[in-house]
Amino acid sequence: RFVFSFYSAVDLLTIAPYFLALAFPGSAADQYDEALRMLRLLRLLKMDKYIPSVTLIDDVFRNNSVPLLVTGFAASVFWVIFATMLWMAEQGDAVATGDNGITQAQRFRDVPSALQYTLILLSGDYPLCDFVFWGQATCFLMCLFAVSVVSIPSSIIASGFTAEALKERERRGIKASSGEEKAPPPPYLG
Repeated sequence: RFVFSFYSAVDLLTIAPYFLALAFPGSAADQYDEALRMLRLLRLLKMDKYIPSVTLIDDVFRNNSVPLLVTGFAASVFWVIFATMLWMAEQGDAVATGDNGITQAQRFRDVPSALQYTLILLSGDYPLCDFVFWGQATCFLMCLFAVSVVSIPSSIIASGFTAEALKERERRGIKASSGEEKAPPPPYLG
């Protein structure tokens, strides 16, 4: 039963690079041995068997997966829309900015190349700030939408933690304290 479980696949992926490097010296597995050994970080996925708070995080994300997927899809749509808007605004800007002499027209030469810069701008980091007027207007709109793209999933996750804490209280039969009696905290909040 363990052989075909998720945890056995994690174990196999974490030790496979070592044995592949031993079996095939000089192969790609041997050349990239250091990078492939980073797969050992996958062992962190097994922590939920031993630490209840990891299971709590997993439960929150699993119970709120649909709203989180919807907000992720909306964020992706906004990302593409804003990349297209910046491409349209900056394609004619031939003034070189920054130390490297690259123009905004070169950075935003097409929508796929604009995606990487737009993602950085959506994250709130503004290494590029010499935009034409319509680029500045687009960046202003991006700031407004970026706040919602971050705050909506954050509130979904926070309400999920609250719901899980209340379920744990009900499961233990602990009433909400009115001030005079203190209920012990759940183990993952402890």
